[in-house]
Amino acid sequence: MEKAVLINSENVVVNLIVWDETCVAPEGTTAIVLDPDVSGLTAGWIWDGTNFINPNPPPEPEPIPEPEPLTPQEKLETAGLTVEELKALLGL
Repeated sequence: MEKAVLINSENVVVNLIVWDETCVAPEGTTAIVLDPDVSGLTAGWIWDGTNFINPNPPPEPEPIPEPEPLTPQEKLETAGLTVEELKALLGL
């Protein structure tokens, strides 16, 4: 038994099925046996003759903006120091 999809005359996946050599595709459909590693296919995907294409791919993620560089005082605060504490540590 293998996984297969049934596509209609417009090359749109209409069903995912279990398939073996005794099966016959229903009238108006064509069966395409899938490689065992294929996953994620659902009804509505399009067969281009070589690959299955998701007609509704997920949107591209928004790029994460680069953070503004920290000022020297903000860097000190991040380290848990004040300007006065740094001066004391440096003996100024």
